[in-house]
Amino acid sequence: MKKLFFFLTFFFLIDNCFAEEFVNPVFNKTLYAYSRGSWNTLLTPNSITEYPSDSSVSDIYTQKHSCKLLENEFDHIKYDCLLCYQAFFEKEKNCSEKIIFFRIADNGLIEKQSFKPHSLEYYNLQYYTTNP
Repeated sequence: MKKLFFFLTFFFLIDNCFAEEFVNPVFNKTLYAYSRGSWNTLLTPNSITEYPSDSSVSDIYTQKHSCKLLENEFDHIKYDCLLCYQAFFEKEKNCSEKIIFFRIADNGLIEKQSFKPHSLEYYNLQYYTTNP
């Protein structure tokens, strides 16, 4: 009986640890750039993938960032991410830690704010829509 209890508890914990989903299904959809200079974005609980809307170059320029989901609420999600970018002329990637905050704005768009860790001032504000 103890072994059965142990196995059931183990599988329950493993299932809950790896099956995290967003509370609001809108964050599971592709977010299409609404702001100038933004890229289309695909979110998962542990990553952010950004790619240009021009499909002819999206394979070249796609950026995937590792993240940790800090908050998962109906109206917003918050990540702690390591963002790494590399331009064609650079030999190494430039990486920096950022806090990324996505929320549903009053106008129905998805708003993305990027913060430096331990700072209350955002340095980047972008908007997205779920309609292409």
